[in-house]
Amino acid sequence: MALLIGCISFSSCTKEEEKYSVTVTVNDPKMGSVANVDGEYKENTELNLYATANEGYHFSMWNDMNTENPRKLIVTKDLVLIAIFAEGAGNGGNGGDVTDINDAMTLSGSMNENKTLKDLGLPIDYIIDGYFYIEGNACLTIEPGVTIAFTGVDGGITVTENAGLKMVGTAEKPITFTGPVNNQNKGSWGYIEYHSNRSDNQMEYVILKNGGSYDGFGVLNTVEKGSVSVKNCTIDGGLGFGVQTHWGNGKNFKAFENNTIKNVAKAPMDIDAWNANNIGSGNKFEENGENYIMMTNSINDNDELTLNNAGIPYYFPDGFTVDGQSELTVTAGVKMAFGKNAEMFTNSETVVKFEGTEASPIILCGLVSKVGYWKGVNHASADDECIFKNVVISDGDEFGLKLDCFDEVLKIENLTIKNIKEYGLIVRTGTKDEEVDGEIVYSRIWSEAFPGGVSGLKFEDCGKGNIFDNNVLSNETEGVDNVFEAIP
Repeated sequence: MALLIGCISFSSCTKEEEKYSVTVTVNDPKMGSVANVDGEYKENTELNLYATANEGYHFSMWNDMNTENPRKLIVTKDLVLIAIFAEGAGNGGNGGDVTDINDAMTLSGSMNENKTLKDLGLPIDYIIDGYFYIEGNACLTIEPGVTIAFTGVDGGITVTENAGLKMVGTAEKPITFTGPVNNQNKGSWGYIEYHSNRSDNQMEYVILKNGGSYDGFGVLNTVEKGSVSVKNCTIDGGLGFGVQTHWGNGKNFKAFENNTIKNVAKAPMDIDAWNANNIGSGNKFEENGENYIMMTNSINDNDELTLNNAGIPYYFPDGFTVDGQSELTVTAGVKMAFGKNAEMFTNSETVVKFEGTEASPIILCGLVSKVGYWKGVNHASADDECIFKNVVISDGDEFGLKLDCFDEVLKIENLTIKNIKEYGLIVRTGTKDEEVDGEIVYSRIWSEAFPGGVSGLKFEDCGKGNIFDNNVLSNETEGVDNVFEAIP
């Protein structure tokens, strides 16, 4: 009976309303304060939150990235809110001017509207969980002093085809990307990758620390037409390359100057050959696993490429061809290293200008300093602008330099060919025949082998001889010697 009475007595069976805990605090009490609303509240209770900045500081946002101040809050769950203040007067502590970027403290997923990340004055200002995609026509702007930590090896930023990423720090307040607090090893996060070529893709005074979790990629990557201006930046640590371009178009760097790449496991740069045009001055490459700039692809179709002295060699693992009506200019002090059995080839309509100085010659050699390591330079261009001036060629196999076509032109000034397995120089001279006492006598026309002119040609340690003449006389006249120590 008591049970029945209890069941029909609705007042005694009503469920007690659920309550939630609310705590509101600040990131630094010296910077500001909040109205005290700590306590337990019934569901759907409305609270008014106020954050007041002290002199010399301003309110930036709440830790859930909401920037309203004052702010109305409807209680629907247990909640801890932190008012985040930063240095500077701001606008008096009433909301600041930070753009609301997300409803969560940790950035993840994607964004498709313009956003700005400001310096919150914290050891780590933002956390990115996984790969974060900037999509549509959106631009993410990161301001000086911001520090961003990724949550793990599968974390990074991808800038899609029409989007933008602008990161401009200062020498005093660089922008920093790093891995998790508990993993400060190389490769603790992934990479930053540009697919767009927007003019606002900028990196200045940016530090990429211990990224590059994939050994076949760079810490900073561009893809196809993706491009970015990179100045005064540091890449420190990585399991692969420092910078890598994928299927580039020669315009992947609007600028690349005064940067430092160090402590990566592979080469500091792995780039399409055309991109060497935009490697500017002041770059430093230090303590990397491979001490060269990796160069892929060749140049053709009216390309113009200039190789300037980068302080470390340019490495061509599969050789290098100057094709079409392209022009290659190599300046003093450049070292071009080639892979095993690789060859450098210049086609008939190209222009090649190797102009070193006596103090800073241009060097073409094998990646490994070993006789016969690579094939050598096969020059077939007929353009009279071609020149080898103050150049050293070493480590070739069949030849160091080959001029074995019918119309090639090359001006030679102070060329040294050394450490060659077979012949230092292969040429094709002209041939003159005349009748003497009823017999045909053949003689060589050396000027036809060097229509551009030759001076200062030197040889050292060429296994089969210095010069091999591959003309008709050499091939068809029995007993004629076709190997020469010097030009007669």
